Amino acid sequence: MSLIVYAAGFASAIYVLSPAQAAEAGETGTSTISHWAANTNLPTAGFEAKPWAESARAAIGKAAVFAKEQSVVLADVIKTKVEQNQRDPGE
Repeated sequence: MSLIVYAAGFASAIYVLSPAQAAEAGETGTSTISHWAANTNLPTAGFEAKPWAESARAAIGKAAVFAKEQSVVLADVIKTKVEQNQRDPGE
């Protein structure tokens, strides 16, 4: 199932970003999505993308640091358990 979803996404990306569609539309060097987004006046409903992206990036950075710290703790716990099992193989 995931292979089908992956293939469909890849095919969609190739279709949307193909240079043939840009040439048909009379564009050169721009993708159809970026051209559409630049020329569309959609309401933003008060949503600003840049501040959201900055806060999302900061949150992802915090999560990465937390994961790194916890992986060190987990490695110590596993090492301790392995050493304990080697000392006491009957338990």
